[in-house]
Amino acid sequence: MLGIMKIVPKKAGLLMLILLVQQISLVFSYSAEKSNLVIGRNVFNSLPLFVATNIDGIKSYALNSYFQDDIERWKVRTSNIPAKIMTEGLRSDKFLAYYLSMNNARINNDEALDLAQIYIEESKQEGVNHDIAFAQMCHETGFLKYTGSVKPGQNNFCGLGASNEFESGDEFISVRIGIRAHIQHLKAYADQKEIMTELVDTRFRFIKRGSAQTVQELTGKWAQDTQYNSKIDRLLKDLYSL
Repeated sequence: MLGIMKIVPKKAGLLMLILLVQQISLVFSYSAEKSNLVIGRNVFNSLPLFVATNIDGIKSYALNSYFQDDIERWKVRTSNIPAKIMTEGLRSDKFLAYYLSMNNARINNDEALDLAQIYIEESKQEGVNHDIAFAQMCHETGFLKYTGSVKPGQNNFCGLGASNEFESGDEFISVRIGIRAHIQHLKAYADQKEIMTELVDTRFRFIKRGSAQTVQELTGKWAQDTQYNSKIDRLLKDLYSL
């Protein structure tokens, strides 16, 4: 190898090195495509999953630091699916938005991320597990497709007041207020402590405080569907096993 390098001019050697790196980049790109990872696009179709860098004419790729926070969260196993509502959520806003986008290709990417961020913020204030709240929202709204009696403009993310297919349920003035009502309603069932935010859940007073501290106990209380908790658990399993 040394003998060959001695007889190859420096410029030619540099050219060979560049060609070699380019070939490696092509192999990486091909492997990424085979793994359903598209260079230059992420799950939101707005930010790159891999960021391309160009130094001295040599292109390479690195995982976008935007997703670094989720590396440890990706290691969560399905056996760790939360049961208690008053616990800490694990998924990041980016990942929740990704999960929502996966199941509703028509949703606006920025709106999905904003929604996820508000769920985390409002849940944190009340001590509610944002993963559970978000999964419940996905179930109640059909991943924001709204196939039931509740309509998108109501900002009702958990079916409050819509006890049957003929009742449209409550309406809230904004997305945040609608999410706040959802979180307050969950806390009303799961805990006896006072809420930390201004009360917007009009049905808060009708709930027996602390009567449903787990997802399983929501069945028969939040909804009469005997499979209600299983449906929420199934969404949480998907969310935690992606």
